[in-house]
Amino acid sequence: MIDLFEMTVLKARKFSAPRIFFRGFALPVANELLTNIALIEKISPLRHLVTPRGFTMPVSMNNCGRLGWTSDRSGYKYTTLDPPTGNPRPSMRGEFLKLAQAAACKEQF
Repeated sequence: MIDLFEMTVLKARKFSAPRIFFRGFALPVANELLTNIALIEKISPLRHLVTPRGFTMPVSMNNCGRLGWTSDRSGYKYTTLDPPTGNPRPSMRGEFLKLAQAAACKEQF
């Protein structure tokens, strides 16, 4: 079983294409990421979504960026507006984009 928090090995692990797991890759910027997550949560608080059949999901989530995944009694979908507020979703902070680009470059994705 993979331990997502194991710190001894910092190498890529390839799964079925195109998924790759970079153990520890975000650690150098972890504090910046956590700070930005807190900023996003102030605009779009974490919430438990409801499935189309009326069940509450056990995980809480929010979204940022142009589109966000959501679920309610009408179905699963991507939306541009934050459902509870009706406002545009908070923008994706630059640190997340930089991290994604660095990971993509690392494996020539």
